[in-house]
Amino acid sequence: MKIKRRINVYELLRDKIIQGAIPQGEALREEWLTGQLKVSRTPIREALIRLQENGLVTLIKNKGAFMASFGTNDILEIFSLRILLEGFAAQSCVDFMVQPKMQNIYNRMEKLVNVPGRFDEKVKAGTDLHALIIECAGNARLQKIITTLQTQVMWVRFRAERIPGRVDQSLQEHLKIVKAILSHDGKQAGKCMKKHLEDVLKDLTDTKNLKVLSAFPGGKLG
Repeated sequence: MKIKRRINVYELLRDKIIQGAIPQGEALREEWLTGQLKVSRTPIREALIRLQENGLVTLIKNKGAFMASFGTNDILEIFSLRILLEGFAAQSCVDFMVQPKMQNIYNRMEKLVNVPGRFDEKVKAGTDLHALIIECAGNARLQKIITTLQTQVMWVRFRAERIPGRVDQSLQEHLKIVKAILSHDGKQAGKCMKKHLEDVLKDLTDTKNLKVLSAFPGGKLG
């Protein structure tokens, strides 16, 4: 029970940070966190250490924990890695994919395309696709590297999803990726994945979209 409780504390803090409930650069005082989450200091400290390992928190000796600040350069670095790693994963998973799982995601996406709204379903389908591609890439080291980066990817993805029209555009791009995978065209799958991530990056760093991202709590880039 203790292990489960500590994992939940980490996930609660992680999600609050990703969703902008805690502003960038904000001090994460243990007293405040224990009061908010109704837990003792030990699981809070353990969660903060994990969050520092994930790049969302900075621990400074004798000063405490602070929210990490992300800037445009951080987004560029994250996407540079994603384009390389996930492009390779999409190309590789053609040889190792679980056909029924990939087909299931394709069917879900096809039902959602050109359907207004249903934001959460579209986001979930895209998240599931990226996870399945990494899972089916047949490369344990690649999976470990991407898992290490995953929390920062979640931070960026949450903001990309707030850009007007981006979720529907991503759905169209995801369909192209899945079609290529199901057709066993690894080269095209890798190409489509890279193009998708490049387009998301372009939207994220567009001046007009940066203004939109600054409009919600925790959304301003450092």
